[in-house]
Amino acid sequence: MKKRLSIMTIIICLFTLFSNVIDVKAGTVNLNINGSDTVVVGNTIDLTVRASDITGFSGGLATVQGDISFDDNFLTYVKYQNASSSLSSSYGTTTKRFVSLGMGGEYISSSDNLITITFRAKQVGTTDVGINNIVVGDTKAIVHSANANVKHINRVGESTDNNNNNNSSDGNKVDKNNGNKNNSNKNSSGNKTTSNSKTKSSDNDLESLTINNAKISPSFQKSITTYNVTVPNEVSKLVIDYKKSDEKATVSIVGNENLSVGNNVVKIIVTAEDGSKKTYVLNVLKTKDNSNNKLRSLKVKESNLYPKFDSDVNEYSIKLEKKVKKLTIDAIAKDKNSKVEIIDNNDLDKNNSVVLIKVTDKNGFSNYYKLKIDNSGNKKIMLFGIDILYIFIGLLILAFILLFIIFLFKRKKDDEEENKNNDDLYDDVVTKDELIAAIKSNDKEKIKKLIDKDNLDRKNIGDSYQKTEDDEIKEELIKAIEERDTYKIKMIIKQEEANRLKNEMKKSKK
Repeated sequence: MKKRLSIMTIIICLFTLFSNVIDVKAGTVNLNINGSDTVVVGNTIDLTVRASDITGFSGGLATVQGDISFDDNFLTYVKYQNASSSLSSSYGTTTKRFVSLGMGGEYISSSDNLITITFRAKQVGTTDVGINNIVVGDTKAIVHSANANVKHINRVGESTDNNNNNNSSDGNKVDKNNGNKNNSNKNSSGNKTTSNSKTKSSDNDLESLTINNAKISPSFQKSITTYNVTVPNEVSKLVIDYKKSDEKATVSIVGNENLSVGNNVVKIIVTAEDGSKKTYVLNVLKTKDNSNNKLRSLKVKESNLYPKFDSDVNEYSIKLEKKVKKLTIDAIAKDKNSKVEIIDNNDLDKNNSVVLIKVTDKNGFSNYYKLKIDNSGNKKIMLFGIDILYIFIGLLILAFILLFIIFLFKRKKDDEEENKNNDDLYDDVVTKDELIAAIKSNDKEKIKKLIDKDNLDRKNIGDSYQKTEDDEIKEELIKAIEERDTYKIKMIIKQEEANRLKNEMKKSKK
């Protein structure tokens, strides 16, 4: 019993050790966050995660996991409740991760709500709630891909009447000339809605914004629409790098040509899928100062740069052939007074695809070098969050343990069988029937043991041994075996069978 318990303990430990997704991606599912677009400070808002458009899943959607991302400055977690009619859902307040599982084989075939999370609004502003690090699986434990939207809460205010004010929540005046008219069809962020707003996205935010060889104030936030940008004398056009919150949105830039010394205005206009617009205004001051924020050299230990490094080239590609979480970067500025910073150089084996090298000179002008990471040779095949390599190693160890256990059981059984045979041989004096049975089964080892035992018994018994007819037949058999006289052996056995048959017939007549 103790041996069985120890074996089970080893197996459980091995599974636990290697419990760290195969990323088959044969099917897809859309995860949407549904709920109100507005909330009053101090009040609560319920946001529901819903799974829909499930395709390519064997049996259906049986497991969903994901991290809920939200800004603690605007929202505070209050509670959660299971919203699914099929799966059991829970939420970790520390990890900010929700899990929905079919505990008894349940699954979602087409669509269903998963979990409802309640937040409380903390301050005025605009904020987002999203889902990251998603894992979805079907009833056969095969992992598939998932698409998730970001929930925009366009107005977190003291009262819903603030939606009609001309000032935005961050204190910046709304640009009345950005193409939107002041009418009752404006949504809470001041953007015009259309009759298709229920089906088309109204997301007109920028997720990120960087301007090369410039100083920008304040630091970018998607809710802030007006910035002061200072550039050196040699800049005639802003080098703008941005990322849209919604890929379906479009971006146009106005006024970014032939910048003159002094004040300039550049506008970045983001148009959502539903046609609503948002304008980011850049008040650009071109100075008479020159910048000195370039690199003299740039090397990456793990791979070569493509193209070859040139201080005037700001974008490079890097292909990683093995698992690398962080690049070893050697970046040296031309000016020793310039400051070099490495940005987003972590977790490259998971989801990061761009590393930035920021060089800031003594005048505060920042120049960005972009390293675009190709992780195609660095992707791990996962199953339920476990690297398939670890699963393979674990299975090999389990197979070895099982084979070893089978070997021990077989050896023990063989030993018991051998001991049993030996005990059977030496229980009584050898008879001719035992010898004949061994000859018929062609068990040479047993024949030898019977002959040896017979000789030993004869020696031990000594003069008190009285021969019988069976003993004489047995001695003839032993002699024929020792002489290897197969003909005689057959004749003796046939004669014995004839005598046995004859005796049986006599008995039956009586």
